[in-house]
Amino acid sequence: MALTASTDASRRGRVPPVRLAVPALGLLWGTASIGIIASLAPGVTTYAAASPRLAAAALVAGLGLIAVATAAHVASHAPRIGSFATLLGIAWLAPIWVGWQGHVASGLVRSIGMVGVPFLVPVLAHLVLAWPGGHVATATGRLIVAAGYASAVTVSLGRGLIYDPFFDLYCWSNCTTNVFLVHNDPPLARALRSFGLWAAAALGVVAAIIAIYRLAAATAAGRAPRWYVLAPACAAALSETAYATALLHDPLENPQHQTYQTLYLLRAAALTLLAAGFASTLVRARRQRLAVARVAQQLAAAPPLGSLSTVLAHALGDDTLDVAYWLTDTGGYVDASGRTVDPVPTRNRAVTSIRRHGEPVAVVVHGRALQGEHRLEHEIGSAARLAIDNERLRVALLIHLDRLRASRARIVQTADETRRRLERDLHDGAQQSLLAATYELRLGRDQARAAGDEALAATLDAAVDEAQAALAELRDIAHGIFPAILDEAGLGPALWTLADRAGIPVNIGDVPQERLANGVERAAYVVVTEAVEAATAHEAAQLSVAIERAPGAVVVQVDGVPGAPYDHLVDRVGALGGHLTRTHGRLRAEIPCD
Repeated sequence: MALTASTDASRRGRVPPVRLAVPALGLLWGTASIGIIASLAPGVTTYAAASPRLAAAALVAGLGLIAVATAAHVASHAPRIGSFATLLGIAWLAPIWVGWQGHVASGLVRSIGMVGVPFLVPVLAHLVLAWPGGHVATATGRLIVAAGYASAVTVSLGRGLIYDPFFDLYCWSNCTTNVFLVHNDPPLARALRSFGLWAAAALGVVAAIIAIYRLAAATAAGRAPRWYVLAPACAAALSETAYATALLHDPLENPQHQTYQTLYLLRAAALTLLAAGFASTLVRARRQRLAVARVAQQLAAAPPLGSLSTVLAHALGDDTLDVAYWLTDTGGYVDASGRTVDPVPTRNRAVTSIRRHGEPVAVVVHGRALQGEHRLEHEIGSAARLAIDNERLRVALLIHLDRLRASRARIVQTADETRRRLERDLHDGAQQSLLAATYELRLGRDQARAAGDEALAATLDAAVDEAQAALAELRDIAHGIFPAILDEAGLGPALWTLADRAGIPVNIGDVPQERLANGVERAAYVVVTEAVEAATAHEAAQLSVAIERAPGAVVVQVDGVPGAPYDHLVDRVGALGGHLTRTHGRLRAEIPCD
């Protein structure tokens, strides 16, 4: 299989020009905001002009978001982080543009800033509902996001078209200019302002509640990466709600008032923490990509099955991660042990498909916290696709071996059933016929003697002896085919009977008292029988037999066995998944038994 690591790396190194436009806009907006703060005219028209502390808070929050946005867009694995951070940074710095004056272009700049201010809270709500995958999963969530953006667009367009700041009784920032004004309607403009504040307050509360719920409902593996973003987003939403509530209570906003300054600092601090959370997410994603890139090297030595899931879970920081492999012949997925699985995404679990030339190879089942932080399929595909395919083939081989072992077990079971049927047929058919013939011969012999025909009586007497010998030989054959006592009384009595009939001394030691599985008892009996027959043929002095239970197995040990071939016993024990060894006159068989 051809890997595409070098191609993928080159693709990661080239950022599409369209994607560069978004961070370029953010950088331009942030740079312009610095210039505006530096050139603010005397008077308080923005919070940044009220004090150096507020100016620093404004720039740290806004530029921090824009810097993270730039890094996220350049790192092509996390463009959605950049989208959220860019919009938040622009909306946060927009009031600084509204307060700029004293320049020929300030009218247009102030008007642009005015229409961008209402979008801060809707972007926060969108972030809370879409993180970390970047998409809002529920219809209710999409409705909330749509309502938030609709309210922001309504307020933004309405104020742009009908709001004349000159007639605003509570104006303190831009009180002269609106280049987008079409028709002045002060009552409607005031109604739009109140509607925008109520909408922002309500949406902030909803966003905070959803953030808290998502953190509480997340799994332990998914909560940690979400915490760094959703917790500060919740704080930012609540601070925006407090700010909107304060304006509804006291519309005359005063940046020099302690209450409004405190609210502004809280809002700035929450957004700064959010920028730090974005940054930690980027760092974590980069570490995960580097860790995944080392997966192929760690798996190059063909480790035990299941190691791939362990390595990926450790690399990505998700202890619940698992890998399922696609089997073409069965058309389904199996885990590393060969069990059939059905990887289905759930509320907290995502399924990432790994493909080769468009065909499924495996799926990675992981927490949704990994989805959206970076392109998991792309990173695994470039770094560990060979290891995944290698382990998939090993799993397929394991399944084929299990099927072969099951087939051997069925063959052995069929042979045992055939032997038992033959033993019963001989017992119920030929033996009964011989017994009946012997009875008739004895009856004829007695009648011949009663009639005084000694010659006939002697002949019939010899026939009786031959019939009895034939019956004894038939019983021996039936017993050799399949000992009925094994099924009726168990392994212990069957072995003691075998020892009584053996031509050499056989010492039967420990034997489990409980009944074992039929296949296990038969395999153990066959091992001892073959050892007794081989020892008898080689005129061995004696044999010692011991059978004991071990964890998950039955161990059959026979001491004093000669050097006879036991390949058929290896096959017999191997059919049940066990193994047989012979060393220094000792025959040892370990047979799996639950």
